[in-house]
Amino acid sequence: MSLGRGLQILKSQVRFTRGIDHGFKTYTFSRALSSVSAGTVTHLAEQFQNCIWDRDTTDRPGAQLKEVYTALRDAVTDSPSQDDINAIRQVITWDNIVDILQVLATSKVHEDHMFLQNVLEYTHQLIGSHITSEQHTAILQRLAEARQMQALWRWFQVMAARLGDVPPTLDHLHIFLEYCIYEKKWRYMWKAMSLSQLHCKPTNETFGLLLRGIFQEPIDQHREVHKVIKSICHFRLPFDSSILSLISRGLKARGLASQAAEAAKYYRAHVQSGRTFTVRQEQDFELARAFAIRGRDAATEVYHALRMRGFEASHDTLVALMESVWDTDSLVYWEKELGIKAEPRAWAILIGNALDTGSLEAALGIYRQAKAAGINSEYPVALPLVRALCTTAPARNSNESCIGQALKIYEDYLTASQKRDNRRLGDTSTTTVQRITLCSVLLRALSSSSNKTKCFPIAVDILAGLRKDKVPLDSAIHASILILLMRTSSSFVEAFHVYELFREHPQAPLDARWFSAALNTLTSLKFDDMTIPPWKDYFQIIKDMQRAGYKYTPHIYSNLLHQISRIAQRHSADVAIKRQLSQVVVQIHKALSLDPTITPDTACWNQLMDTYQRIQHYEGMHKVWEMLYVSGRVDNASLSIILDACGFSNDLRTARQVYKIFRRRFNMNNWHSWIECLCRLGRFDEGARLVCLEMGKSIPEVQPDEESVRILLKFSQSGRVLGQMRARIQQYLPELWQKVSESGDT
Repeated sequence: MSLGRGLQILKSQVRFTRGIDHGFKTYTFSRALSSVSAGTVTHLAEQFQNCIWDRDTTDRPGAQLKEVYTALRDAVTDSPSQDDINAIRQVITWDNIVDILQVLATSKVHEDHMFLQNVLEYTHQLIGSHITSEQHTAILQRLAEARQMQALWRWFQVMAARLGDVPPTLDHLHIFLEYCIYEKKWRYMWKAMSLSQLHCKPTNETFGLLLRGIFQEPIDQHREVHKVIKSICHFRLPFDSSILSLISRGLKARGLASQAAEAAKYYRAHVQSGRTFTVRQEQDFELARAFAIRGRDAATEVYHALRMRGFEASHDTLVALMESVWDTDSLVYWEKELGIKAEPRAWAILIGNALDTGSLEAALGIYRQAKAAGINSEYPVALPLVRALCTTAPARNSNESCIGQALKIYEDYLTASQKRDNRRLGDTSTTTVQRITLCSVLLRALSSSSNKTKCFPIAVDILAGLRKDKVPLDSAIHASILILLMRTSSSFVEAFHVYELFREHPQAPLDARWFSAALNTLTSLKFDDMTIPPWKDYFQIIKDMQRAGYKYTPHIYSNLLHQISRIAQRHSADVAIKRQLSQVVVQIHKALSLDPTITPDTACWNQLMDTYQRIQHYEGMHKVWEMLYVSGRVDNASLSIILDACGFSNDLRTARQVYKIFRRRFNMNNWHSWIECLCRLGRFDEGARLVCLEMGKSIPEVQPDEESVRILLKFSQSGRVLGQMRARIQQYLPELWQKVSESGDT
């Protein structure tokens, strides 16, 4: 029995329409009652990937993704074989899955949100692995960068509800809380805390974020602070001076000085966890409390009284006094009064306090005064400012100005670090971690900037600096920074330059994952539509991967061919571009034929054949077809591609040969391609006879369907035989005519 007969024609039908540059084209995917050939699965996977790539130019990307994904899932869900999974893996990457999940999460259509759950449930059956914690992180960060509050919250709910999958981690929770602070959505913060408690224990950093959110809202802040303290007690977290400072500072800034003192006292009394304080520390707290509640004059009197009892101030005393203020006048006053020069730690507290009030300008002013006072840009001083500048940059008009200021602070930090290293002060490993943290913040901001031309060389300079100073990077960080920098580039040339910089890094951990990240990122880049994919650079990465001893599969060639097909589809009328693309595809064909390390499968050859067809290089396409035919490796996807090509190239002779030899193997996709081919070649009578009189009768193994009718009607419009075609369909296929009429396609 042929595969076409084995298909359940009327079950799980899905329509997918290709771009208009090749004219009207439809496919109807049907769920198989028995196993589906790997070629068919690959064809469905390729259609799914095309939908993902074209999502930005589609009115309802969620609906199209749902249709094609459902067809793919139905093809393998009943009894997915390893061949099916391997076929899908050769086409679809986890980056593609992350893309579709983001599309569904940001959709305003309720059905898309329901479908998102379905994707999470079944994708591991298709891909062969579950979504990882890192991929969840990438999705959350993308949603936050896109300012999709509801989608972000919905995603967090999905993570918390699906106990069998990856639960929310502290990193996931903190990404959500930081975005809530930015959007001033403190109620969502408490909800997220409640959802995540089953999966991860909050830390003092978590509650610090919660307090920052509370102090931005016009609510009963004193009550909310007590609620936070009780939660801290519930989780038995240790005493944290930064939490105490945040409580005191936040309440006092809103005119609640007495409540600030009471809350601080309550925190000390209930969140000490066995912590004991020295007499000096208690005296520091007493002085700081007097300053926060009663003001400078009263605190000065307390200080003199303490001195009479033998108290000697230290820099810790100055730090404690700065916990409740953010003005440099207070710092200067207490420096003079205590006879102690402020160190970077005290200035960092002032900067942090200013940022907590939402005043970035004030924080930058404090930083400038610190530099004027001879203070080095140590890590505690630099990080909060760099993070604030890079976080607010996308939402401000002065995007480049913010990033520029952040880069200047980073340069100041490097200068200070160099001085410290020369004096052999500090832990080198700690300095390395600090530098990587700052670089990651900067690179993320640079990659999000719209001015790629200006930001790319800056990002490369940062990487070159890490390389020059031999800063060690583990594989995960190395791959993440590579992807960020490649996406920051403004051309393929710049992207490959980034790859070369990483490859030559003496401490670079170049594993298979890293090479795969480079290849996948290179093929996913989109610049101007006129850009020709750099196949030489692409194959250079493959050679490097081989040289490093890592194996690869044929899909690495398929990815590049997909990219070429996409460009050809957008420039179907541009002869010059097609000529350039032809040269590239011919070279890829040679590489596929001569590469001794792999044996391309039918799916890979199909992709090459389809790419040839899209660039109208029919000679190359026929060479691939003949090779598949002679070697007995033709599958149903191959048949659809060759029939499509015959229609576009006016090659009726080859089309009839294919029909004669392979008709009994046709599935519905192939029948639709054959009908379309006949219509495209002007054989309307033959197409109508096939659909109206032969399918289901003299050709009993296949029944005509709605899509068959739509194809006839579509092409009849251009052939000026629409009236005759309508009459025939009404006469011979009245039920299908009624269905198509009701859908408005007549």
